[in-house]
This record gives sequence, C-alpha cells and structure tokens, in this order.
Amino acid sequence: KVAFYSNSAESPCKKALYDNLDKDIEAVNAVYRAAKANAEVGWRENNLRKKKLRRAVKNALPQGFDLDTIMTILNQHEEI
Repeated sequence: KVAFYSNSAESPCKKALYDNLDKDIEAVNAVYRAAKANAEVGWRENNLRKKKLRRAVKNALPQGFDLDTIMTILNQHEEI
C-alpha cells in the first residue's frame, strides 16, 4: 500500500506527524513549527530543554492527540 501525503508534508518528520495527526496538515504544520522554533541544541539530552519543547508542542497540539506519541516522533527525527 502506497501512502499519499499532502505536498506540505515533504519531510520524513512531517510525514510521520501527518500519519499520527489524522492527516490534518494544519495540525502538522503547527506542531512542526512549534518544534522547530523551540528545539534547542541538545534538547534530547537536557531535561530542561526537553520540557520547554514539550510545553511548546503541547500548546500547538490539537486536543485529542497523545503528546507522548508526538514527542517520540520528534525525538526520532534529526531535523528537529
């Protein structure tokens, strides 16, 4: 089965978010922008930086989606 992605979901991270945010490209872009704007160098290893990013993503994430799942996706993609 071949997945169809919106043209706006051009990166691997955005594609993973798209798959996990019910293919809502506006939610994908909001979460991605929040992550890019708030991910400081070394956030994966630094708890304070990770909490800051988590807070920003939580504020951008629509209700009904699992923050832990989204943070796992962000953690798995080096572009963030």
